[in-house]
Amino acid sequence: MIDAKTVPGATLYDTIQLLFNNSEIKYLHIHNSNPGCYNCQIDRITQYNTIISLIKHP
Repeated sequence: MIDAKTVPGATLYDTIQLLFNNSEIKYLHIHNSNPGCYNCQIDRITQYNTIISLIKHP
């Protein structure tokens, strides 16, 4: 783990941008405060990843 933040939903987008300013961070795990809290993973998108994704899923 490189970093962690607890933020209200209204500031989530800005916090995602802030965290991805650190080039060492390749993905984020988003959790809710409720039980069963894992929500999703957000991956850093690069031009290379986009090209590979397009090749795999035209």
